[in-house]
Amino acid sequence: MIPAALLLLAPILVYASNGLTPLLALLALFYLPRVTQSLPGLTRLRQRYWWLPMAFLVFWASASAFWSLQPQDDLISGLQLGATMAIGVLVVRGLCLTPPPAARRMGLFLPLSVLLVALLAAAEILLDFPYTRRMLAQPPDYEGPDFLFLNNIARGMPMMLFLAWPAVYLLWFQQRRRLLAVLLLALVAAVLLYLPMGATKMALVASAAAGGLALLWPRIAIVLTCTGAVLVGLAMGALLFLAPPGEVATAAAGRLPDSWTHRLQIWRYTADHIAERPLEGFGFDASRRIGGQLVSPTRQVPLVTGNGGQRLPLHPHSMPLQVWLELGVIGLVAVAFLMFGVLRLIWRMAWDPPGTAMALATLVSWTVIASLSFGIWQTWWLNAAWLAVAAVVLARRMVADRDPSARAIQPAGTSDGITERIPASTSGRSS
Repeated sequence: MIPAALLLLAPILVYASNGLTPLLALLALFYLPRVTQSLPGLTRLRQRYWWLPMAFLVFWASASAFWSLQPQDDLISGLQLGATMAIGVLVVRGLCLTPPPAARRMGLFLPLSVLLVALLAAAEILLDFPYTRRMLAQPPDYEGPDFLFLNNIARGMPMMLFLAWPAVYLLWFQQRRRLLAVLLLALVAAVLLYLPMGATKMALVASAAAGGLALLWPRIAIVLTCTGAVLVGLAMGALLFLAPPGEVATAAAGRLPDSWTHRLQIWRYTADHIAERPLEGFGFDASRRIGGQLVSPTRQVPLVTGNGGQRLPLHPHSMPLQVWLELGVIGLVAVAFLMFGVLRLIWRMAWDPPGTAMALATLVSWTVIASLSFGIWQTWWLNAAWLAVAAVVLARRMVADRDPSARAIQPAGTSDGITERIPASTSGRSS
């Protein structure tokens, strides 16, 4: 199942990113019998740091339907969020329980999958997107790279970046195919840098910097990454909440591309509405209702048509602002605790600098894009996060079986160490 799923990722990520949802759902059904026998393992203290905030987030999102703009629709969306999270947990947990020999065989397909995605995307670019144009019911009458934003390739390329770091990790540190690792990363970077997607480019640079630093000083890299994220968040908060209305976008006009100027207007409009309900928010997935109900025709952004011309088109294009707008401070704190739980898991990997670099780079790439693009509750985007986690877990399962030096450098007494995982996973259980 896993090799077949990895090979199917190439056409899915390039042509139909929404297809990731049924693919992960099939994998979840495949792993369901095995995972149900190991659910007590999730009650351990170190596991609660991530699943308790996630469970509370799903509960709070569903409960917010009582004060949202459209209670029935938002309640259904909250239940869909819970189903998406359950599918992700089943897939990742199933991979954790996979016997090491099977994980070793499956992991060989991960670099191949990334290579196929990059080659297929590069072929579309070089040939002027022939198949992508045929898939559109009404192809646009203009040409050029902006055409990409009308199809799924703009969604699939961030997911290619998420998969690239575990693939490079396997090639460089485990299989010792360092030339192949460099060539694969260069191909992925070339595709991402060519495309006009600023958020993905920023994610590539930021994740490469965080991962490179983690190779030298793992825990220092984690601390600096968290500190930088907090400082950037405080600076953006001060800019959006304290600056006079209109001055942020006016100052950016002419200095930034139109898409980024529009994004600043969206963020400022979102910040103004956050101030109205800072504690409880407007309800889960209420951004699309706010953008459609509260924006008057005279407050459209110039030179942009359709719902993209609204001050809030469907979502704020920023994870922190969307969570705060819809779920209030309580939801924002729940997301912060969830991120802390993930960082804590990476912190415990510090005895393995390459593994820490891989996990931190993957997390940074997802966080940067989530903070600048896409709606945080979109099902395909949540599944992209689970796909990234699954790739990291699969890479680590290979390490548990193939890297004998890991046992020597694993600190004694570490409760989730590599020496404990090998016999546990072989017997059908996992830490």
